Amino acid sequence: MKEENKYYTPEIEDLHVGYEVESYEWSRDEAGVEALNYDRWVSTKLDERRIETILKYKNLSGIRVPYLTKEQIEAEGWEIEEGHTGQFYRKKGEFEIYRMSHYNTKTGDEELELKLLIYTIQNEQSVFLYKGDYKSINEFRTLMKWLNIK
Repeated sequence: MKEENKYYTPEIEDLHVGYEVESYEWSRDEAGVEALNYDRWVSTKLDERRIETILKYKNLSGIRVPYLTKEQIEAEGWEIEEGHTGQFYRKKGEFEIYRMSHYNTKTGDEELELKLLIYTIQNEQSVFLYKGDYKSINEFRTLMKWLNIK
C-alpha cells in the first residue's frame, strides 16, 4: 500500500476525547522555542483542549488516522488464522467464540474501503453479528464495545 493510502483525514463529527490520531510532533529548537516538526508524526489521543481548537478553527491539517492494521487487530485480542489472510478468531478459554474476516476493496479512483464481517457459531450455524465498513482502530474498538466482545 502506498504511504498516502495508509492514512486518512477523519471527519470533524467523528472526533471525541480519546480518539487516536497521528499529528505532527512538537519539539524545541536550539533557542528553546517550541514549534511543530513537520518531518515527524507521533501517535496521540485527542483531549478536550485539542478538540476545542479543531472545532474553533475547523482545521484538521496536521492530523491523520492510520487505517486499521492486522497488528492492531491482534493487539485487541484477536488471533490470526494461520494460512488465511484477513481471517481472525477470538477464544474464550478453549473455545472459539467469534470469527472475523477483514478485507479491502477499491472503488472509483482507488479509494480504499475496509470491510469487516464478524460472526459466531451457535448450534453449528453461523450467526452474523456485523457486516460493514470501518476505517481505524477507533471504529473497531467502538464496534467491539457495541457487540459486547471482550
